Order: sequence, then structure tokens, then C-alpha cells
Amino acid sequence: MPYAHPHTHQSNPILTTVIAAIAVAGGSLAIADTGDVMIVTQDDTVLRVGGADAFYPIGYASAGDSVHVIGARYGWAHVITEGPTFSQAAGIIRYPIEGPVAVEMTDDMTSGTLVASMPIFGLNATATDLRQSWRPIGQIDAGEEVLMLDTWTTEAGNPWREGSVVHVISLPKATRAWINMANLRPATGEEIAAWDPDATSGVTIEPVVLVNVIPVEPVVIQEVVAEPDPGEQLLAHLEEVDAKMNAIKGMTPSLAVMGDLRTQYLMLVDDATKYRHVAAYARSRADQLSIMQSILQTQSEIESINKSISHTATEARERILALETGGHHIATGRLARSRVYSGQDQPLLFRVEDPRSARTIMYIRPVDGLDVE
Repeated sequence: MPYAHPHTHQSNPILTTVIAAIAVAGGSLAIADTGDVMIVTQDDTVLRVGGADAFYPIGYASAGDSVHVIGARYGWAHVITEGPTFSQAAGIIRYPIEGPVAVEMTDDMTSGTLVASMPIFGLNATATDLRQSWRPIGQIDAGEEVLMLDTWTTEAGNPWREGSVVHVISLPKATRAWINMANLRPATGEEIAAWDPDATSGVTIEPVVLVNVIPVEPVVIQEVVAEPDPGEQLLAHLEEVDAKMNAIKGMTPSLAVMGDLRTQYLMLVDDATKYRHVAAYARSRADQLSIMQSILQTQSEIESINKSISHTATEARERILALETGGHHIATGRLARSRVYSGQDQPLLFRVEDPRSARTIMYIRPVDGLDVE
């Protein structure tokens, strides 16, 4: 079974295979204005619903897979969910069970046409709880047709306030995903020519039968409200990031950990355009992490300098010891001019004196190239 919870469900064996495949699979680049085809360089590259490691995966890509990149920010590529790479990923649409039908199903129940526009939520490839598939990854308009992979009905209060009809659908091109740009490279001319955005992995879809739903005449609905609303989702994500921020208090996190947290806060700033107080708070947290990164970087540089100084001092002591104990000289000391043997009344001689007591150890005659400033 693709999920493990008590909601009423009509199983689809093909989707079971698809979800199982997802669960098991477990830099910066210049992006053209019209987008670029790029190639995945690592196996098990995660396809996420947002541009940070904290966002959940909707699937995985293999080395050599092609993706259509339409933009990038904070080291993450924004890609269209098209082509074989995304043929095994899925999304969710849902609407209240008590009310007009929001999707007109075909006779064979394998596809449907939307009566009203609604968001598409990315199906979490690592969770069995539908509440963990909370991130919208696109919008599908009224009149659009979707391919049905599976259908659920849920009871009121479990997991949402209203009983709902939940359709698991194949991802249309209206949805987007994110890939770490460290795992991408530009496609060659041959790879671009061979790439087919309309190709699939060859998975066939078996008919799906709705259960526990009483068919009613389609009614045009102006708007379908999803639960929870975007504000609640935003606050839930903010609480999740704050919890990670609080977890590093009193610790010395790495620059990478702080960088990832800062990226998540900056993503919240971008997502909270309608919620200024949330955006301002997320921005202040991002600035705080930036200061923490600077302090940690400075501390690291100071430690490096101290190590270098210590190494230099140790090396100097070793050289002095070698001079003092070696057998290739008569005496060790500091060379200085003599006030007595200055070359005027007396012959010109240089003093070799003890650097600690300044006492004369011996005199030496001047030779070519030997002088005292």
C-alpha cells in the first residue's frame, strides 16, 4: 500500500509501484532567460518542493537525467516537472466531500477535468501521512485535464477539518520542483537534441474507482479553498525553521549549517510577500545568521593565524637550538661594533656578544661582505 493510515482508500497497484520506486531511490550556473536543459550528475539527486534541504522530496533523479531549468536562487535550480525525470513523481489535489463535485471524471475514471482552479501539493516521497504533503508546487486552472493515479476519501477531522476527496495525480507542466545546482551541468548539443519533454518512463496507469463519494451534477465553483490556508502553512514552516535555529543555541554550528538555515529564512522572506511581519522576522533571523557566520569565519581565521605564529616560533627555537648545539661554529651570539676596536686608534674588530647579557664572547676580523649597520 502506498500509505499506512485508516482513511478510506481504493488501491491502485501502479501507484504502489511508483511510490515504492520513489521511496527506494532514495556552484552556480548561468541560466538563460528562456531556460536551459541541464543534466543531473549524481545518482539519487533529490527533487524537492522548495529550494533548501529542509523541504521534503517528491522524487529522485539519476545521473544522466535531463531537466528543464527556468531559474535559480541561493544555489538551487527551479525546474519544470516535465520529461521522464518526473514521470514517477506525483501531486495531490483535494476538495470537500460535502459539496459540489470539483472534478468531472471520465467514464473509465483514469482522468478528470477540473471544474474550478485549485492548488497542487507535492506528494511527499518519504512520508505516509498526508499532512506531510503540505507544500503547493503549482496551480491548475478550471478546464484543465489531469491524469488520475489514485483516489482517497478522508473523514472529517482526520487529517483535515472537513472530510475530503483526495486525488493523487500525475504532475502537469504547471508544477515546479527544485534541485541543488551542485548536482547539475549544462547539456551538450546532442543531449539537448535527444531530450523529449513529453516523454514518460513508460509506466501505464490502471483505472481508478472513486469510493464513498456520491456523484452529483457538476456545479461551477468560483473558488476552492484548501486546508490549511497559505498563512497557516507559512507559519508552520516558520516554526519548523525556528526550532532548528533554537537547537543550535549554545553550540558552535558549522558554516554549512548556518548557511542552510539562512537560506531557509530567506526563502520565507520571499514566500511571505503578503505577510510583512513574517517577512520582517525572517529577514532579521537571516541577518543574525549572517553575523554569526562572519564571527565564526573570523574566529577560524584567528585560530589559523595563531597556529601559524606558534609554528613559526617553534621553528625559530629549533633553529636557535641547532645553532647552539651544532659543531659547525666556534661561538653563537649577536654581532656588534666594538667601541674600543673601532679602526681608529685600534684595529677594526667586530664583537660577538651574548644576546642576553651583552657580554663580549669573542672578537672577529672584518671580511668582505661582513658589516654591521
